[in-house]
Amino acid sequence: MPTPSETIDAHDSCRRDGLRYIAMLTAEVGRSYTKKILYKEFPAPGSHGTEAAGRTLGNRLWKENYRELKKKRLACTLLKKELPDSGIKEAEEVLRSAKSESVNAVIALSNYSTSHTRFRDFLTRICGCRYASMPLFDVSMFEGSMHVDWKALAKRTHALETIVNTAEYVEIATTQRHAYFVLSKRGRRALSDTGVLTKKGSFGNLPAGEVFVAPLEGTADGKLVLQWAPTRELEER
Repeated sequence: MPTPSETIDAHDSCRRDGLRYIAMLTAEVGRSYTKKILYKEFPAPGSHGTEAAGRTLGNRLWKENYRELKKKRLACTLLKKELPDSGIKEAEEVLRSAKSESVNAVIALSNYSTSHTRFRDFLTRICGCRYASMPLFDVSMFEGSMHVDWKALAKRTHALETIVNTAEYVEIATTQRHAYFVLSKRGRRALSDTGVLTKKGSFGNLPAGEVFVAPLEGTADGKLVLQWAPTRELEER
């Protein structure tokens, strides 16, 4: 839900209301498949990857150990993404001792992505939780990008991953808007996001079907034309 400090227009307000209704419907449908469903709403953190949402989403795993993290002076810097590696390892030990309190799966239908958070990482890597990140989800996706043969999608995505990993350079060919872009991935391995989240500790985005890689810094060259922001078409200038 938007915070009082956020300024959003009517269209975005309607879109976010729709996302909330999808989340509520998902929880209701889920009750037919499992004995226990926890539905949580939390104030929008204001940006993607913000850790604050973890205090709500983490349920007992977080709440039962937040006091201990504060006692060790880890909580504040963890939420601000300022915790050094040594502190992260200490926080991991605190949470590992209570991983039995973790949820088994999370469907994160949020406006801002929780993918790149320590909270998500701790849940999947330490607690074995399966985690579906679904920020900015739209109801039309159910009959579009979510209405697929998931095994076939996974097979195709892994095939693309293999192709990308045989290359040193990635080139985005010329388009109608005269975009041309080339970058190096030397020393970087591309990964697949297939949407198949059946294994313990698995994590991915839904809808899925992408191959992603971080380009080598300083190697990108060309003209990249972006027509769409996450929720709207951009104006041409």
